[in-house]
Amino acid sequence: MFMYRERMESRPWSLSKLNKLGVSLATGVPAPEDVPAYADVMRWYDSHTSAARKILSRQPWRSAIGEREFGLSSRTKTVDTLVEKLQRNDKMMLARVDDISGVRLEMDMTMREQDAVAEAIADEFNRVAEKPCKVKDLRAQDHQGYRAVHVIAYAGAPLEIQVRTTLQSEWANLYEEFADKFGRSVRYTDGKQHEVVEAVALLLRQMSTRFVATLETTALQLLDLQAPTAQARANVEQNRSAMSSREKRRFDREVESLEERRRELRDQHESATQLLRGNMSALRTGIQTGDFSALTDWKG
Repeated sequence: MFMYRERMESRPWSLSKLNKLGVSLATGVPAPEDVPAYADVMRWYDSHTSAARKILSRQPWRSAIGEREFGLSSRTKTVDTLVEKLQRNDKMMLARVDDISGVRLEMDMTMREQDAVAEAIADEFNRVAEKPCKVKDLRAQDHQGYRAVHVIAYAGAPLEIQVRTTLQSEWANLYEEFADKFGRSVRYTDGKQHEVVEAVALLLRQMSTRFVATLETTALQLLDLQAPTAQARANVEQNRSAMSSREKRRFDREVESLEERRRELRDQHESATQLLRGNMSALRTGIQTGDFSALTDWKG
């Protein structure tokens, strides 16, 4: 326990001084001399992020996923994105920004497993946090297409841990590529280009809210069919010797119906996933080239 606290040390500056630095960043007005330098603050946050990543790499929360593999990455917010966030909300204080430090966990999992992973991570950080972690479900409502579960931990400083499924990450990475190239330039382009960019942004959001979300629901349905199908088959085999011929045929039909339903659902899920990834690949090409004409034949 002490090892955790040592690795997740508190910020060495007062909240007041950090907030003064935030005001300086947002307004461009030089900060007072007693305010820490931006570079020093970011170096501390880099260390904070690294410590959190080490905890996630090896600690007991992993019992929630067993031996399954997962991807882990981390980042500290850039000065541009930090300034944009402070400027969007003039009441936002630097010391209260909860995603300066960020760790992202990505894994091929269902939404139910995603919930379990997020709760396990929250429980792990609650052991060392100054106050209970917050778990934010960003799948329940539309967040411009973004889907994930975030854990906000308060260990030394606010820390955002993004828990994403593989598809959620693929979509988010694509949207980030789109925003990096077109997000800031929309206001400087002519009306035609602006309309195209807006249409592509809408298409991207629909890919997530309509198709990624549907695939996640289908994956849960497949999982829910697995146990009843296996149990029904086991019951038939166990009691077959005591059944009449009519009973055997009836139970065999019932089991076959369950298995057929599961096969159909699995095939639909795999086909829809392949189609979505193909469309995302075509969209990525459009983002890179600036030519979205191929998307007129997009199918969903």
